[in-house]
Amino acid sequence: MPLSRTFEAKIAVIDSLIEFVGDFATEQGLPPKRSLPLQLALEEAVVNICNYAYSAPNGEIEVKLEHDGNRLTVELWDEGIPFDPLATEAPDLSASLEEREIGGLGIFLIGKMMDEVRYRREGKNNVLTLIVSNNP
Repeated sequence: MPLSRTFEAKIAVIDSLIEFVGDFATEQGLPPKRSLPLQLALEEAVVNICNYAYSAPNGEIEVKLEHDGNRLTVELWDEGIPFDPLATEAPDLSASLEEREIGGLGIFLIGKMMDEVRYRREGKNNVLTLIVSNNP
């Protein structure tokens, strides 16, 4: 059964948002070793939304959750500035720290931690979808 909840787009709510998703994941039987990468990916994605999606305060993030028995799907909806994080170039991991461009590493890590990551623009919403399977 799908579940959703809306949070303010503020760094202060990240723990509550992650707890909301974590509780759902536990109820649906997602193994702890699959839940930790999900929590890390969520933190990175939500920090980016909080810091960059809205030019003025008081934005929101709607979290939509669904589990089909094999996979947990988390959708993060925001009405912020249109931004497709999947369209950014992967960071050059072979470059030294001094030579690397700033940014992009978090999005890269989200892609590595999740089984699937999708982005779409739906009306005035950015929708970032994170999918993690029950099995490693």
